[in-house]
Amino acid sequence: MLPKVRKRNGSIEEYIPEKLIVSINKNGVPISAAREIERSIRGEVEGKDYVSTLELAYHALTRVRKYGEPYFQSWIYYDINHKRRRTDFEIEKLLDKKL
Repeated sequence: MLPKVRKRNGSIEEYIPEKLIVSINKNGVPISAAREIERSIRGEVEGKDYVSTLELAYHALTRVRKYGEPYFQSWIYYDINHKRRRTDFEIEKLLDKKL
């Protein structure tokens, strides 16, 4: 069973694998690798009732970084310059996890 996703604004939505795959792929990770990363994340969150978008970002970013530092940096750059946020800092502050 896939969890519901609690978004930053507090709303709840279904876990949609394609959304995570697209987010990973947008940062240059090949689509086949993005699918593998999503499957690995899904394996970690299956069975939970809820997962936050920040937790999903943590799982994605740690795997993307292992795939290649340029992909990780691309994600951070996009967050800063297009979404006007620092997901990396939020993860460290709110989840108390290092990337």
